[in-house]
Amino acid sequence: MPQSENGIIYFDHAATTRMRPEVLETMLPYLQFSYGNPSSIY
Repeated sequence: MPQSENGIIYFDHAATTRMRPEVLETMLPYLQFSYGNPSSIY
């Protein structure tokens, strides 16, 4: 992994971490049937 000129390495935990199976199981109904645009105000 290349470092920047100032030596800082950026790790994006939210984008690269696997979802726990129990979280996926809980969210599955919402991901399948109750989806929407998170950027929209409803």
